[in-house]
Amino acid sequence: MGGTFDPIHFGHLRLAEEMAEGLGLARVRFIPAGQPPHRGAPHTVATHRLEMVRRAIAGNPRFELDAREVESPRPSYTVDTLAALRAELGSEQPLWLLLGADAFLALPTWHEWRQLFELAHIAVAARPGARLLQSDVMPEILKNEVSQRQPVDGPVSGPAGSVLLRKMTPLDISATAIRDTLARHGSARYLLPDAVLDTGKLTSLFERMVIASGTSNRQTRALADNVRIKMKEAGEYVGNTEGEETGEWVLLDLGDVIVHVMLPATRTHYNLEELWGAAEAARARHIQADH
Repeated sequence: MGGTFDPIHFGHLRLAEEMAEGLGLARVRFIPAGQPPHRGAPHTVATHRLEMVRRAIAGNPRFELDAREVESPRPSYTVDTLAALRAELGSEQPLWLLLGADAFLALPTWHEWRQLFELAHIAVAARPGARLLQSDVMPEILKNEVSQRQPVDGPVSGPAGSVLLRKMTPLDISATAIRDTLARHGSARYLLPDAVLDTGKLTSLFERMVIASGTSNRQTRALADNVRIKMKEAGEYVGNTEGEETGEWVLLDLGDVIVHVMLPATRTHYNLEELWGAAEAARARHIQADH
C-alpha cells in the first residue's frame, strides 16, 4: 500500500485492515513515496513521514513499514516497486496492490500502468453505493481493463492480473484537510492516531528545525543548495532534499536538523512556528544566497 502518508490517518489504516481481512492477506506493507513523479513534493520531510507511519501501524502484527521508495534517490514509480517485490517474492506468490478509488481512476496517467496488472492483483476500495464503472466516472480505457479482469465466479487465482472492487467503510478523511486543520490550530483528534497527532513528541526526532524564507522560487532553491554545499564541505551528513522541482517549499534532511526553505506565502499558510510552538525558536535573518 503506497502513498505519501502526509500524514497517515484512519482512512489509510481502516482500508488496510478491511482489505487484509477480506482478502486473507498475511501482511500489508506500507510503502511511503519518496519523490512521487505524478504530484508535487510532500509537505513533510521523508524521515518524518516514515516515523509517522511507523508509529501509526505499531501493534498490528500484519502491518509493516517498507522504506525502499524513500531511500531511493530516483522518483518513485509503483511499477518499479512492484517489480522489485515480485523479484523478492518469486513469480508464484500472489501480490496485491491496494488502492483508493480516486487513485485507481487516475491509473491510466501512471508510468507503464498496464504493466501493473502483470505484476499484481489490484484491489480498489469503493464507498458503498459508488458507481465506479459508470462511463462518466471511469475512463473507458480503464473500464475495458476492469471488465476483462474482474473474477466472474469463485475466488481470485494466480499471482497477478485480477481487479477487485471492494466496498469499504466510508471514512471521508483527507490528509490535505488534516494539514489545513492543523495550520488553523484546529483539532485533528479522531482523524489520525494519537501517536501521529502528538506532534510535540514527534519533534523530538530532531534536535533542531530551521525555517527560512526566499523571495522567489529561484532563491529558495539557491538557499537550500547553499546549505547543502556548506554542510558537505564541513563533512556533515546530508540526506534527502525534497521540493526543489517547484521551489515553493524545499526540505533538507540534515539528520538532527531539518531545514525548511519556503516562499513567504507558503510559510504564512502553514505557520510552522506556531504549529511546532513547543520547540524553542531561534530566528536567523538576512540570509543571503550566492547566485
